[in-house]
Amino acid sequence: MRLLPSDPDIQTLYGRIKNSKIDLQPDFQRGEVWTEDKKKALIDTILRGWHVPPIHIIVVEETGEQEVLDGQQRLVAIRDFMSGAFPVDGYCEPFNKDMKALDGLFYEELPPKHKNLFDSYSIRQFLITDFEPGEPGELFHRLNQHVRLTPAEKRNAFYGPVRVQIKDLVKGMQELGIDKSILGFSNSRMAYDDVLSKFLLYVERGSIREKITEGDVTNLFRRNFGFSDSTVNDANAALKGFAEAFHTVSTSKVKFNKATLLSWLLFFLRIRVSSYSPEITPYFLLSFEMTRLSARRGSDEFSWDQNGTLEGGLEEILHDQLALINLFNDRASSRVADVSSVIARDFVLHYCFFWASSNISFSYDSRLSDRERQLLRRVLEREGMGQPSNIVELEKISEDWGMFV
Repeated sequence: MRLLPSDPDIQTLYGRIKNSKIDLQPDFQRGEVWTEDKKKALIDTILRGWHVPPIHIIVVEETGEQEVLDGQQRLVAIRDFMSGAFPVDGYCEPFNKDMKALDGLFYEELPPKHKNLFDSYSIRQFLITDFEPGEPGELFHRLNQHVRLTPAEKRNAFYGPVRVQIKDLVKGMQELGIDKSILGFSNSRMAYDDVLSKFLLYVERGSIREKITEGDVTNLFRRNFGFSDSTVNDANAALKGFAEAFHTVSTSKVKFNKATLLSWLLFFLRIRVSSYSPEITPYFLLSFEMTRLSARRGSDEFSWDQNGTLEGGLEEILHDQLALINLFNDRASSRVADVSSVIARDFVLHYCFFWASSNISFSYDSRLSDRERQLLRRVLEREGMGQPSNIVELEKISEDWGMFV
């Protein structure tokens, strides 16, 4: 890996940012998380002529694109100030009468002397070239040992085929409308990348019966080969199925977290409705989530955004499965990454769907193993004998559930 030093001035850097020559990567590292006060402190530092740490920029060999490895927050602050997003704070400590005179002035309002000084301020830059996939990531870790980053933010510094695939899937996911507006959480800390990385690893393994650790996911990003086409295609199909289902019955009342989003993607990975109505999965998603919401609130009242009763009376049918839905809620809020929790949530979704199919006569196909199908039938038989489904022990479920076919 080579680091090529140079000292461009701020006006040059700003021009390259505005012309998209430098990619600030809005979702990279911690996202744009600096407060305005912290941005103002950086502008104060520059106007005083004090030292600003170097920035490190990756030159992607395949495309020639330049992506910020380290220094994103500083460049974002400079861009925002020069774009008129905030003014100078003339009262930053230590107090200085010259800085006080600039208080409240936006970039375009600076006196010529100070504007020229700001524009011509040089920042040391290192262009990183000729690197192996793991080298920028290691450099990033060493530069940011004092900074608290999420595991996904750290993994994003590993330049390799898996990173490219995850980025493409996140972009496709957002193009499908799967974003903060429906999920209830954003990608500012690379939460979407984290969910999709784990989802793809489950798909690649063909099983949810083995715990996925952060080390497992990091090793994905370190390797020099990507996921297979079939794995990526399966992931795309699940994302599309989830998006189409949600947008069919869109409601602002339904929100997800990382654990429930992962479970729904695993569900849509394996489910295929073959008859009755193509709208059964959208209404199942809405009915399940609204029943789950009511259960969390300890209410038997249902408030639907749809007009009238949902297709097939699903809300009433699912209300009979409150014990399992409460189990889902519990395992979506605590111990969410444990194998038993992932399996429990997956089982509950499939069983509730299976239960609905037996009550309102629709058929479907799924990528369930014979043992999984037998387990669903056994639990349904117990229901028929008046025995509630929460008698199924998680240990028993774990023995028969979670291998894809």
